[in-house]
Amino acid sequence: MSVIGYWFQRNILMGHAAGIGPNFEDEVVRAIMVVRLNGMVRGGAGVQLKIINLHLAMLNALIQLNFCSFFFT
Repeated sequence: MSVIGYWFQRNILMGHAAGIGPNFEDEVVRAIMVVRLNGMVRGGAGVQLKIINLHLAMLNALIQLNFCSFFFT
């Protein structure tokens, strides 16, 4: 396999391998949620206002999702 073929195959695999690493710390997860909310509020995300309000309510209620990191070697 060529070098380009190797990296293409690796990138395809890693692009579909979301959530295979350890969980992020709580502070990092909250930061990710704030950045996502900011992107939604700025427009262009195509989400309804109730989704934005739900996201904001989750942040205010200290409810957060578990985000796994990518595990690149």
